[in-house]
Amino acid sequence: MLDSEDRVREHSNASDDVPSAIRTYYSLISVVDDAWSQLASLKVFASANSTTVLDLIDITFESSQQRKRIVRTFNSSNEFEHYLSRSSIERGVRFISICQRNSWANLNICQSMLEAVVRKHSVMPEFLETIRCFQDRTCNVEEAFGGSSWKRCTLNRKELTLVLKYPEHNGRIDGADPWSMRQTGIYQSYDTTNKTSVCVLLNPKENTAAENRMKNIFDAEDGLSDANGQPPVLGLVVLSTYLNNWRRYMAYYEKEELRISGTVISAVIDEKLHFSHSTLSQLRRLEARLLLLPPMFQATTQAILNLEAYTDALHFNSNVSVGNYKSTKEALQNYNNTTAAYSQNAVFILNKVRGTGQLLSDTLNLKHQQNAELISANMLALNNMAAKDSATIRVITVVTLVFLPAQFVATLFGMQFFSTNALGKLIVSSSSIWIFFAVAIPFTLVTFGYWKWMEREQRLGAGLQVLEVKH
Repeated sequence: MLDSEDRVREHSNASDDVPSAIRTYYSLISVVDDAWSQLASLKVFASANSTTVLDLIDITFESSQQRKRIVRTFNSSNEFEHYLSRSSIERGVRFISICQRNSWANLNICQSMLEAVVRKHSVMPEFLETIRCFQDRTCNVEEAFGGSSWKRCTLNRKELTLVLKYPEHNGRIDGADPWSMRQTGIYQSYDTTNKTSVCVLLNPKENTAAENRMKNIFDAEDGLSDANGQPPVLGLVVLSTYLNNWRRYMAYYEKEELRISGTVISAVIDEKLHFSHSTLSQLRRLEARLLLLPPMFQATTQAILNLEAYTDALHFNSNVSVGNYKSTKEALQNYNNTTAAYSQNAVFILNKVRGTGQLLSDTLNLKHQQNAELISANMLALNNMAAKDSATIRVITVVTLVFLPAQFVATLFGMQFFSTNALGKLIVSSSSIWIFFAVAIPFTLVTFGYWKWMEREQRLGAGLQVLEVKH
């Protein structure tokens, strides 16, 4: 089995021996001009007439004890290209910092400035894939995409580009989500011929913590003691600055899950529930925030592995001291172990959120079933009462029908329209008996007609309700 140095030697020799005609097939960028056109269509760059900002630090080591330092900020493409055309660094380090206006906006430089960087330093085309991650956004597109991590090593040149994503506290105190996802792009190369390093840092906003730490390193007298093969300092700075944010991020959402799960677990079905479907929506939101973590941690692990391989390549050519090499390897292995621990914790919290969501959903369903059973029991009691009332009314109706004819006869003959003759043997009707029928019959017709009219109105009302429900 090949050790790390054997793998580096084999890869370096293979890269140098690849014919230029087929070298493009080893890259995602087969046609560079098309890649630039895609970046322009994605609105990655600022417009040519807008204000741009590019920070540059050049450090040249004139001897082991002396170094020359130049710090510049460029606000126009012409000024920057003019500086690059007149300046060159031998045995030194060039640091370029580019930022976004905000984490959803495009880069705060125009396309011609980045073309000048790529052209001047012969940057590998895969760097354009890193640039593509900083496109102008209006929604969380590619939120879980870990970005491209590319390494290219030859005998005379080592290059590395990658994107690291991480959470950052945004300081919101209005009840909104206090965490936002950020990304930082990295490009670092080392030329063994002139012993020159080029570092490009892509920041999600101005004055980031990683950018300030890099500037402090270049400001310190002992920050970079020698240009002879610096380790992947950009990657180390970004990892040490932001990787621990994941622990705080997961702790925040785990507390949210514990607050909800405590309410759900202590719920009693027979009592009033203190959660509803809105609580389930909160859990689904937590789950959506945690679903990003596994792919992001996997991308971070791959980036760390590429940083290790880049360090191995530098060490193989004796471009990194033994002390720097061992310290860098140890740090990257520690970062890798930390990322693995974070990944396991993320899976655990995600499973807890899903379990709490399932328990909450089951509890709500049981509560609804219990309410349905209570309603059914009440309806059954009402039906039983209605049945008893119906039986009673049936008895009353039968009794009324039995006595109604006799009551009518008694009422009729009890009126003053009938009397007996002088002998008391014959019943004689009054000549005014027609008044009874003249009044009773119209009232009967009016009552019957009102009943039919009410029945018709009820049918029409029921028909309109059915139509409304259908529409």
